[in-house]
Amino acid sequence: MIEKIISLNKKMKGDFKDKLKSLYKKFKLDVISIQNLNSKRWDIVTRGLVEINEMDLVEALPQVRELTNASNFYIRSQSIATLLNLSEKVDLSTIKKQSYPLSRWQQMNYLRIIKYLHIQKSLKIDTLFYGENQTIRLFGYKLVRMLGRVELVGQLAELAPNVDDVEKIEILKTYQIIGIHTEATFVNQCLRSENPDLVVAAAKASGVIGDQVSAHILIELLNEQPNFQLKMLFLENLMKLDQSMYQDYISKSNDLELNQIHAHLVDPLLQHV
Repeated sequence: MIEKIISLNKKMKGDFKDKLKSLYKKFKLDVISIQNLNSKRWDIVTRGLVEINEMDLVEALPQVRELTNASNFYIRSQSIATLLNLSEKVDLSTIKKQSYPLSRWQQMNYLRIIKYLHIQKSLKIDTLFYGENQTIRLFGYKLVRMLGRVELVGQLAELAPNVDDVEKIEILKTYQIIGIHTEATFVNQCLRSENPDLVVAAAKASGVIGDQVSAHILIELLNEQPNFQLKMLFLENLMKLDQSMYQDYISKSNDLELNQIHAHLVDPLLQHV
């Protein structure tokens, strides 16, 4: 009966859903769902969480909260999803306090819920910037750009110089996608990094939010004779950033490879290749 009611609930809308939930409680099926949380089997606990989530059993939230840092991946994932869905005020501190890393699947699942909820409820995304493990902090930076939370860029700017390179790369992606031109200095610092992955991320960002200093650094990097992929990256973003400096650099270059890249970049048929 539980499976049939939940299956029907997924297909219905409006008043009919409310009647189904009333029926669920009238038959005391809610008691069974909540009792499942005490099972020693992870699959039964997870099933109970799904049922609580589907039937909006908010009275079970205290017990659900106790499972959010469970050692079992499925219990942990479903309990956080249930908490996000049913809490009157969405408290992301539950995710912040996670001692386990967030998998890509979990991030996608929570993002789907948060994208829906952030329109209806206030979300303190910046809470995640101070998470107990790096995957949570990275998830917070991603949310800024995915939800367009430009007002949080100031906080990112304060954190950015002091985080490690993996986090700097994620912050650069956020600056690039949102178009934060005030952070060109940070981009330039990253362009001079000894970490090639960070330099690549900074080069991509420089074409969107860089300044004159960025253009000069890109030329310096090109003069160091990097490999073909890096040459193309630096040249492409120099072209985006400053057409006059780009044209001047190309006109003075005797590098055959650079000229081949230039021909590729200016060919309208190859712009997206």
